Amino acid sequence: MSYRIETVDSYTAEVYQAFERLTSQLADIPTPSKEHLKALIVSETSSLFVDRCSETMEIVGTLTLATYVIPTGTCAWIEDVIVDSSQRAYNIQP
Repeated sequence: MSYRIETVDSYTAEVYQAFERLTSQLADIPTPSKEHLKALIVSETSSLFVDRCSETMEIVGTLTLATYVIPTGTCAWIEDVIVDSSQRAYNIQP
């Protein structure tokens, strides 16, 4: 199976629905509101990435990259990596 990583540049219902499905797999926390997700997508200090299954084009993962400036340059921090349980390594069959 192959995958395609994309930067999310705009809010869509598909992205929100993926977060509804995936957030519950991260922790017992509520799905981000539509407004919060929209703010994340347009943020200048965060980038949202999704991972799609190339065969079905379904969003099967997400990652947020937070960036910030320090005196010696720009740093990045990975936050909230979520991989759909159906795609995790322990579920892959030979």
